[in-house]
Amino acid sequence: MPDAIPRSLISVIEEALGYEAEAFGEDHPVEGADLVEWFAQWRLRAQAAVAAAIGNKTSL
Repeated sequence: MPDAIPRSLISVIEEALGYEAEAFGEDHPVEGADLVEWFAQWRLRAQAAVAAAIGNKTSL
């Protein structure tokens, strides 16, 4: 049986799914510059969560 998925990893996935969810779900425009800025910050959080989940404290 696989190990439990760390909560930090689930959180970053939920954050990505929730970002502008209504706009994406209803095919409304999303400001590109805001999306790029959000993604740049989210990517750092996602990298840290994945590294922690696999036991690697260095950057991916």
